[in-house]
Amino acid sequence: MCVEFKYLGHLFQADGCSEQAVTVRLAIAKMAFCKLFAVWDSKESQADLKLKLYVSGIVSILSYGVEAWDMTERLQTKLRGWNSRCLHVITGRTYREEAVSPTFDLVASVFSRRQKWLGHVLR
Repeated sequence: MCVEFKYLGHLFQADGCSEQAVTVRLAIAKMAFCKLFAVWDSKESQADLKLKLYVSGIVSILSYGVEAWDMTERLQTKLRGWNSRCLHVITGRTYREEAVSPTFDLVASVFSRRQKWLGHVLR
């Protein structure tokens, strides 16, 4: 049995594992993504507008608390797969195309956000 608690929207576990917290954030972001399916499916909206909405609306939900995640290779693969499935719906490209050369690189965005946070901490 693992002891876990939620604090300020982030799920902490006693063993320090962040995999469950990431799974919860992915589920929350997926629900938000599905609510906007009419926008993603719209032929009238431009792809760059959809991408900006994805980054500001969905990725921001997903990346809440990213500074506490243990960015293992397994987690990076999970994030890349989740991102390619979402981008496939938005751009119409195949899963493989989005996985190999993503329209928006979620993992790079996460690392960038973590480095920015580290810079604030070190000041």
